[in-house]
Order: sequence, then C-alpha cells, then structure tokens
Amino acid sequence: MKRHNDLPISQVLKQWSQSPKFKPRLIQEKIEAGWEDWFGKTISKNTEKLVVKNNTLYVYIKSGPLKYEMNLGREQIRRILHERLGENYFEDIVIN
Repeated sequence: MKRHNDLPISQVLKQWSQSPKFKPRLIQEKIEAGWEDWFGKTISKNTEKLVVKNNTLYVYIKSGPLKYEMNLGREQIRRILHERLGENYFEDIVIN
C-alpha cells in the first residue's frame, strides 16, 4: 500500500507547535522555564503565575511596589520576551 502524505517528523512537529491550539501553551512553558534567568531572582520569587492568553501575557505579582515598577517597564519586558522567544508574539503585557 502506498502512502500519499509522507512528512518528516520534524515538519509534523513544527506544524503542530505552530497550531493556534498549542502555541500559547508552548510559549508559556518557554517563558516559565526562562523567567528567573531573564528577569532575576527578585522578580521570579514575587511572581505568582504567568498566563498566556490571546497574544497577551498576564503576570501575577505578589509585591505592590514591584508590580508598580513592572507596569512602568512593560514595553521593556515585552522587548526582552520577543528577543528571547525569537518572535513578536505578545501584543500586550498585563501586570496584576
């Protein structure tokens, strides 16, 4: 029997990782894995959770003063994330 849609596994995985259903979760996993390295121990220690939804990153912070500082630097955070991820994924960063 002949196969008609033979694709290399690398191409199948790439298509899967780019699908709208799975991409936000993969992006979130990458950010969670690199969060402390990219933003330091203080920010990492005070981060309750990170959520990626509709091309927006929601960052939940425990400390009020740190939350204020991070709100002032949202564009810088976005630039760092885009640089580390290798793509311009986020339209907005929301600090809660």
